Amino acid sequence: MENPLKLTRLSLDLTQEGLAKKAGLSKSSVIRTEQGLYQTPPRQLLQALNLNYSKTLPLYTAFQTLHRALSNSQASNPYFTWQNFASLSDALPRRHPFEVLLEGRSILDFCKAFCVTPNLITRWVKKYWLVASVPTLVLDLFEETGYDGVLLIDAYNRFLYEKKVTLLTPQERKEIREVQARRFGLKEKGVA
Repeated sequence: MENPLKLTRLSLDLTQEGLAKKAGLSKSSVIRTEQGLYQTPPRQLLQALNLNYSKTLPLYTAFQTLHRALSNSQASNPYFTWQNFASLSDALPRRHPFEVLLEGRSILDFCKAFCVTPNLITRWVKKYWLVASVPTLVLDLFEETGYDGVLLIDAYNRFLYEKKVTLLTPQERKEIREVQARRFGLKEKGVA
């Protein structure tokens, strides 16, 4: 199954760059939308293709679901093997559980295979001290592909405990930013 937005673009004889210009978006936004990496396609893109949002969204979601199912098949899935899941419980808690699952593969390749926003995964893996739990979208992905997310949640909690991560509340983060802004003479966003 092809992405319905890509099929529409091709039927209109538009290049990705041409569509990006017409929609007022970057070419990478068009590429990522065609790869299914956004939960919902940008409205500007749909308008540029003269597509109805409420009619197109179910087709886009169906494309993502089918793409994930194909990526999860035994023949093509290099990510979620039972060996990887077994290694989650045996892994040193000092390693982020998602890095254990990737086994050296790139986050972007995973995101392309499973139609997940790279920013979400990158933030969760690289800035784990800001993320108190496994993102809902990741848990939904695990459930959709037939795996139990409880093991991932348990591994993530052990990882945070081992790292002695103290998660900051939004108010604490705001206070830290204010102190840093005063100390370094930085202006906060939205403040003149």
